[in-house]
This record gives sequence, C-alpha cells and structure tokens, in this order.
Amino acid sequence: MTIEKRIDGIDFTIDTGAQSVDFDVTSTKGEAGVKLFRLKASFTAATSPEKIIVTFYVKKDDAATTFKPNEILNAGIRPDWNPSPSFSSAACGAPVIAAVTKNDKNKVTVALSDCKTPCALSLGFNEPRQKLTVRVELFTALVSPIKEYETKLRVDFRDETADKTIADVRGWWKNFYRSAYLPEAAELPCYAPWYVFQQRFTDETLIEQCRLAKALGMETIIVDDGWQTEDNGGGYSYCGDWRVCKSKIADMAEFVKSVHAIGMKVMLWFSVPYMGKNAKAADDFRGKYLYFDGGIGAYALDPRFSQVREYLTGIYAEFLNKYDLDGFKLDFIDAFYLTADSPKNYDDMDYVSLSDAVEALIGEVTDELRRIKPDVMLEFRQRYTGAVMQQFGNMFRVGDCAGDENTLKTCVADLRMLTSGVAVHSDPLIWSYDDAVEYAAYQLNHSIFGVPQISLNLKNITDEHRRMLAYYLAYFRENRKTLLNGRLRAEGFSHGYTALTATGEEKDVTALYGTSIVDFPGDKSLDVINAASERTVYIRVKRETEVAIKITDCKGDVVSERTVKLSVGLNEIDVPVSGFALIRLQK
Repeated sequence: MTIEKRIDGIDFTIDTGAQSVDFDVTSTKGEAGVKLFRLKASFTAATSPEKIIVTFYVKKDDAATTFKPNEILNAGIRPDWNPSPSFSSAACGAPVIAAVTKNDKNKVTVALSDCKTPCALSLGFNEPRQKLTVRVELFTALVSPIKEYETKLRVDFRDETADKTIADVRGWWKNFYRSAYLPEAAELPCYAPWYVFQQRFTDETLIEQCRLAKALGMETIIVDDGWQTEDNGGGYSYCGDWRVCKSKIADMAEFVKSVHAIGMKVMLWFSVPYMGKNAKAADDFRGKYLYFDGGIGAYALDPRFSQVREYLTGIYAEFLNKYDLDGFKLDFIDAFYLTADSPKNYDDMDYVSLSDAVEALIGEVTDELRRIKPDVMLEFRQRYTGAVMQQFGNMFRVGDCAGDENTLKTCVADLRMLTSGVAVHSDPLIWSYDDAVEYAAYQLNHSIFGVPQISLNLKNITDEHRRMLAYYLAYFRENRKTLLNGRLRAEGFSHGYTALTATGEEKDVTALYGTSIVDFPGDKSLDVINAASERTVYIRVKRETEVAIKITDCKGDVVSERTVKLSVGLNEIDVPVSGFALIRLQK
C-alpha cells in the first residue's frame, strides 16, 4: 500500500508493500531549522516486518556531495534510480546521510534515532522533479516479530557547516545510546605489527620491537593474527579453537609479563565470527553457522544461539584472567550477516533478529570483561562503529588502507564526526624505509586527528625516519586533548577534506592537505601542519596581530624563529612539506 502525507511542510510517500500494517508519520518539536518526525508502525499481530520505504524530496540548490558513513570518499550526487544506499544495523554503519554544498555547508542532514534495526538511507537527484530524493528503508533484513515499532526521523535544514550538523547527529544519538568507558591508555600511541610482520613473528621479535616502540612513545602493542596458528598462508581456517601457537609465543603469560616490564600494555586479536574449517571446535557448532566462506576457509558463527555467545564470551574471559591482558582487538564484527543458508529454526534461538543478537553478544562480552578488568581496552574497526557499538568499544580504528594516506585522512575525519566518548585510531601506519622522510611523514600528518598505530620493523628504520616518528608522536602526546577531543572542522568535503582543524581552548591545530590557506583564530594560538605538497602557506588574518612564529621541519629541527606583525589579509610563510608552523600570540 502507498500512503501520501504532507507534514510540517514535507511531502512524504510511504510504501508498506503487501503487509497488514498501520504506518503513521507525525511531527514532533525540534530545534530551530531541524524537523523531527515520529515514524510508527502498528501490526495486527506480532510479525517480522517486510521492508517499509519512506520517501520525501528536498531542494537541491548548491548541494554537490553526499556524506555517508560507509563511503571511503564522499561521493557526488547520484541519480535517485541508482543512489547507492547506506546500510545500517547494530554491527555496520550508522543511519545518517547528508547533502553538502561546495563550500561545505549543510543542505540537508537526515538521521534515524534507531541505530540497531536494519535500515538503509539514500539520497539522489530526481530528474522529473529536479529535487533530491531522500529514501529511508526500514526492515532491510530479518528482525524479531513485533506488534509495534517506532523511531524518530531527524531532518536538519540549518545553514550550518556540514561537520557541525553531522556531529550534532552524534550528540542526538546520546539521548538513546550510552558511551563506553574510555581508559586513558586508549588515547595513547600503539605499536601494531600486523602489516610489517603479518603472521610471521615470535615472542622475541615482538619484545624487541616493544623496547624500541616504548622509547619512541608507544604505550600498547596489539598482537594480531598469527599467534593462534602455525599456518602462515592467510585465511582463517584455523581460527576458533583459540589456543596459543607455542612456536610463536612460547609462554603467553611470560610474554605479557615481559611487555608489562617494558612499560607497555598488551592487546590480543580475535576474529569474532569466524570458526575455521580446520578448528577442532568446528563440529560443536554444526547448524549454528550463518554461512561458510570458502575464500577464507571459515564459517561465521550465528550469535542468535546462546551456545555461540557463551562460547565466545568464555574464550575472551579465559584469556583475560589467565594472561593478564589489557585489551582485545575484536575483528570482523561486521561479518555477521544473513544469507540464504542461515539457520531458520527460530524456536531454538534466543533472537530472531541478527542485529539484536550481535548487540547482545558484544554486550555480554563487554560486561564480562569489564567485570574482570574495568579498564579493559576494546578495539573495533570501521564499519562497525555506529552508536550501538560505541556502547561497548572504546577504540575505533580506520579500516584497512595501508599506504593510502588520502583514504586514511578521510576515514579518520569521518569517524571523528560520528563518534563521541571513544578514541578514534588510525589504520596501522607503514611506509618504505627508503621513502623521503617528508613523504613518510604523510602517514602521520594524515592521521594526526586520531591515535597513531605504527606498523614498522623499528630495527630497520633510518635515523631520519626515527627522528621524524619520535617528533610526531611527541607532538601528538603533547596535544592529544585538542587533537582527539577538540571540535573537528572539515573543509573540502567534495575532495575527501582539504583541511582539518581541531579547536582547543588555548590553541587550534590545522592540517593542510589540499589548500594552502588557513584562518588565524585571532584570540588564541595556532599550529599549522603542512601536509600538502608545496611549501607556501598563507595565514589569513582579520585584524593586525603580533605573533611569534617557529617553523620546524618534520624531524623537529628548527628552520626559523621570528616575531612579526600579521597584517589584515593573507600573510605568506614558508613551511617545509610535513613541517610545522607554531604561531603564538604575543601579549
């Protein structure tokens, strides 16, 4: 059935399909420029709903870019007959989408309050109407039988910067979802040896690297895939039993003690859903797998069964108790999804909805681990970074993008705008040991607004690279409150962000990527990181201001120091590539 309603100046079309449902849209009070609607579905009997589609139209005007949580680079405006929906559930994405203008202003930002029920949001240009079509699809995957469903739809038309309207959605979600506990260690640099060593390492190798990492300012090692298997061929066919491979880590307890003696913490990797075809425990879960992935040689466990949740929770609790770990990298949570082969014996399950089951699993795991160690660190990876997952994880890492600093920068910024009360982390940073030092530094300055994770053989880096790494990590540590917790302003949405600024009480920090102009705040100091490819930087000033300017290269060597009066307009300064301009107000 198709229903058309005009509410608060917006024309809605609701398509409920063939199901028997009473679906209503009503307006509720929102702040100035923000329209709030209640979407409510009432069914004649408890049922697992079919898809319901809510559509409305907004003016395009100067909208040029679409912001979506699951996009690596923000896309242009697609046609509405091929809009590339942004899917969301407890374990993937977030229900928000925005149309952004060329000068980074909000045209419209749309979000749902329910971040768990599977849904999809899309935005595209409608040719006959010459407007933007906004489409909200509810119940895009199987959910538990319900008689009633309600969510709030937030439509933000304010003439604000898009970074603010997107971040305000994050603040709105706080009304419905709590934030996880954030230990201080989650905000400190990490050593993450996955990219450089893959599955080939020993405890002696890692301990040696930890000594070097600690000296450079890293506080945690994340031991990744490989500790549980002799097999170094990739894939996950030996996951699931979770027993320490003695040829790699002879004694896990002693290894952890050795790393603790160095002054670092230890986190251990687990692929949450995967049960390898070669695992001894594989037969224990027959009939309780979502699917089999032949490419990786593993089954995906179905957390709708209590046996699965109890098994995984027990494994992690055992490791935390037995080895005094400090945290876990819980990988592939977004690989929980339904297929045609997924179990349908719902009477044997605790949940019909997979999204509900994933939330339950991660909640049970988190509760048990925090009962044992209240400050346990839990790293989740992009794409399972929405408001539901932010209740549990406290470290949210950019998805894999080794060697791709542009994607790295864009994803750090996206995560910063869409998270709150958690630590956003870079993808592990790796570069060639013979790279020019200023280009190697791109990895660090393109992720400077997140916690750096380093993935290098620290024995092999050159002295220049070591000095650069030490300088950047020291700068990060000294300024981390501003870099991680200051409001993030983003310029150049259409180009994956040409500049990013973190605002602090006494200082702003701006990194320039695709522009050479930065605005001087006037009432506080400013650090400028030249992450572009040219040395010329322009400081734009609204009133004449006397400042001290210290220019350093990427290794921290001072290039120049002087006190000058910045005149109204553009003031040109020379800053080495990957160098810093540290500008201080003079009283």
